[in-house]
Amino acid sequence: MQGSNPLRMFNRRGYTPPITVARLVSILLMVVVVGVTVASTADAAGTSTTHMPPSAFQQSEDAEALMLDEPVQALPVVDDARWSSAWTDSTSGAALVWIIFLIVLGFAGRPLARLLFRGFPDAGQGFARIVLILGAAWLVWALASYSVIEFRAIWS
Repeated sequence: MQGSNPLRMFNRRGYTPPITVARLVSILLMVVVVGVTVASTADAAGTSTTHMPPSAFQQSEDAEALMLDEPVQALPVVDDARWSSAWTDSTSGAALVWIIFLIVLGFAGRPLARLLFRGFPDAGQGFARIVLILGAAWLVWALASYSVIEFRAIWS
């Protein structure tokens, strides 16, 4: 009989995963605590940003020059940004599109997550979406940084 492993029922390969869920949660909690401590220390030291009242900006002579000639919704740039309005005009339609998108991301990212997190009990199933999103974002960023692709809207 093996030792008392709480993840034994998920352990079909005969080895213990290198990191358990408890360790992962404790690492995340430490990161949050350190972040809150650093933020509160910065606030106590008075290094936080000071906010100017909106009236300071409105009294400027250049305020008229910054105003748009027409409403924002009438600008062609904003009109092009609504390419998905046929699917996302209603809240339920937008939620359905988003859920389907997340399911597709989960299936598409599963092989890469399984490769990267094979030591985890679920073989990285929970990380499939985020791995694919981060990988795609990094790829677009790298290609745009090296001027392989031009970073602009496809429809413009």
